[in-house]
Formats: sequence, structure tokens, C-alpha cells
Amino acid sequence: MLRHSIGSVAAIAGLLAIFALAQAPQPSAPSTPTPPKIKIIFPRGTSLEKVWLEYELSGLTGRRSYGGLTGSKSVRISPFDRDRAHFVATQFFDPYYEIVALRDGQPVNRVKALAWIRGCQIVTFDSVVTTTDIVLPFTCIPQKTVPLVGRIQQVDFIDKPDNLRVAYQSTKFPSFLCEGFCVLEGPPLQIPEVASAKIAADGSFRANVPDFAEDPFFSGDSSAEFQLSLTNSYERVGPVTEDLRSKENGVRIASSYPSEVVFVPFKLGSTIPSSIPAR
Repeated sequence: MLRHSIGSVAAIAGLLAIFALAQAPQPSAPSTPTPPKIKIIFPRGTSLEKVWLEYELSGLTGRRSYGGLTGSKSVRISPFDRDRAHFVATQFFDPYYEIVALRDGQPVNRVKALAWIRGCQIVTFDSVVTTTDIVLPFTCIPQKTVPLVGRIQQVDFIDKPDNLRVAYQSTKFPSFLCEGFCVLEGPPLQIPEVASAKIAADGSFRANVPDFAEDPFFSGDSSAEFQLSLTNSYERVGPVTEDLRSKENGVRIASSYPSEVVFVPFKLGSTIPSSIPAR
């Protein structure tokens, strides 16, 4: 009988010890600070499919430039690219693009961004990143357009109707985002569709291109050009007139163009001969 009593007392003592241990305060695991978010807010009613956005995140371990939004519904971005570009949040009334302030899982201390919406001048952002969220509003300063009237020769548009896409390219994009060396991820630093036009059966078209010559960011940029391509075949076309032609067979940026510019198709890496008759 005594043995059973001793055993019962020992069992009860063990349970009390376990209960006391469970009630004792336990050391908590170190909490991981939530990284700040960078939110770029666009004007109400703006479709993010029409916003072009490139940005750079930099920190103690280096810097990287990202392709955020393409500014064109016709240019497809894979889900993988969107994931690398952090996080897109779409709301009809308050559209914004949200960036987690991390680069390869490490905190960053600076963000630079370029954003453009058709009809607005380009907006630049350059902000120090601390431990709190950042809100960067896109303020639209209206941008005029310049008529570019042309005629494309040496292409059959009667049996094969097509449309024209106008892209914009400038070496000022990477020079603004990448001070020194940085890694580029995502789409190239180019606005893939700043204007478009329907091509008539005789090859004529009229495109209203942005007046980048009067845009403070692009003013005086000798590297800037409009690149014209056919929507269906992706074939590039360039101006015959040498004075209007850039080094890459694009159209030089100007505040006005002649009443009609003659264009012909070309292969990448080739030069358009200036002796082609302008019919």
C-alpha cells in the first residue's frame, strides 16, 4: 500500500513540474522586421497596362534596374517577369505600383524610377529608403504631340493590311537609372509603344508622336529616336531622308516633321540607301 502511495505522489509531482514549466515565460524567437514598401500612385482611372515604368533599387550590396510596366497592352510580360518586378496592385480608383524595398532579400537604401503615361511628360523619382513606407505620386504635366505623316514603300499593304507601332529609345534611360555599373532585369530600357497608326492600302499613315523635344527630361538628347515597325510582321521601317534618320535607322526626335516622310523596310544592322526615289 505504501509503494502505491509513493508512486502516486511522484506522478503528481511530475505533472505539476510539467505544468509549471509550460506556464513559465519562454524565450521568443527574434522577429524579422517588415521591409518598407514603395508605392507609386498614378492618376485616378489610369490603366496600369498603359503605364511605362522602370526603376532601380540600390543598397550596400549593389544596385539593380528592373522593368516594371511596359506601357503597352500589345507587349506581353510573362508572370516570371512580373514576379521579378515585385508586386503590381491594380485598383480602378487609385491605381498604383508597389515595390518591396528588397534586392535579393537584402534591404535597399535608395530607389530611382522613371514613369511615363501617354499624354504626360515623363516623371522621375529619386528617394532615400529608410524603414518606413514611401508614397510617390505621379503628377501629370500634359504633353503635346507632333504629327508624323509618312508613306511606306516596297511593302504590299493591299493584300496584307497592317498597322504601325512607334517605339521610343534613348541611352538617357540607363544613364539615369544606372550610375556606374548595375544589372538590368526585365524588358529593355525602351518605351515599346508611344504611338500607333493604321496603314492605308497605299502605305500612307499618320501617327501623333509625343513631343519629346519639349520634354525637360529628354530635351537635347542626341541619342533619342523613334523606332517604327509593322505590327504583324515586326519588320522595321526607316526614313529615306538622311537628315531625319538616326544611327539605328529610326526617326530623329524633332518638334516638327515634313508634310510627308518616305519610309522603306530594312534589315537590322543594314543601312538605308539615300538614293531610293521618293515616290
